[in-house]
Amino acid sequence: MTDKQKVVLKGLIELSADERKEVIRESQNYETKTFSERLNLNETLNKSQKVLGPTSGNSCPCCGR
Repeated sequence: MTDKQKVVLKGLIELSADERKEVIRESQNYETKTFSERLNLNETLNKSQKVLGPTSGNSCPCCGR
């Protein structure tokens, strides 16, 4: 497992059960999306990350906060 995968897994484990289920469901849906749908989703996530963080020099590599 790579370091990036470990960071994501740690973040997933720290979510509540309902949040984990939603993230897993969305990641499975991601696999069924077309290339353009994936680009749109990535763009949306990148924009929201810029609005939310980082708030300090020690930002989370998963969420950017």
